[in-house]
Amino acid sequence: MKKVEVYGDRMITLSKRKSGIFKQMNEIVSICNVETSFLVFPEAEKFCTFAHLSLEEAAGRLKSPLRHDPSMSTNIGPLMEAYKRQKIEDLRKKYIDLVEELQMENEKENI
Repeated sequence: MKKVEVYGDRMITLSKRKSGIFKQMNEIVSICNVETSFLVFPEAEKFCTFAHLSLEEAAGRLKSPLRHDPSMSTNIGPLMEAYKRQKIEDLRKKYIDLVEELQMENEKENI
């Protein structure tokens, strides 16, 4: 595949391909019982979307995926807190290592 160089031809190709993609996405929604979103930003045109249920809901799921995941309906607070504590501890260790490395570099420069 290579880029269509002529702008008019490129826009026609986009229109045809976009229609095909939207048709396939509609089939996927129907056959697989899934939610889909598709966003296209063509040059010098208004953007095009396909979304089932809605693009706004899809964007919300991207911003906070745990809130929308039905499998995460249990209380995950303790798990998240444990993860945060571990992450903080890992960062603290990296900080200490970097401080020690900086001290060694400074000592080398002073010698």
